[in-house]
Amino acid sequence: MPVDPFPIRLLCDPAGDLIRKAGAVRASDKRGFIARPSSMVVDRSGIVRWLYAGDGSPADRPGPTRLAIVAEAVSRGKPLPEQSPALSLQSA
Repeated sequence: MPVDPFPIRLLCDPAGDLIRKAGAVRASDKRGFIARPSSMVVDRSGIVRWLYAGDGSPADRPGPTRLAIVAEAVSRGKPLPEQSPALSLQSA
């Protein structure tokens, strides 16, 4: 499946608000926290429609084909291959 037709935007979360809200924190201490490797697909309204939070291993990430399938489903309003709770970026 070609990935080119999907506009990709990266989200920077330096304060970790979204990571905390998504439950993707692996560990924390007085210096901050360590997030699990995470990938999210966000719709045009700013709602996280799909979240993959890895087990903590840097290699535990979804592949580009899986992300493309989910992004296509979100962009077309189709059911997702697997569900995750919706999170609003506006309240993060």
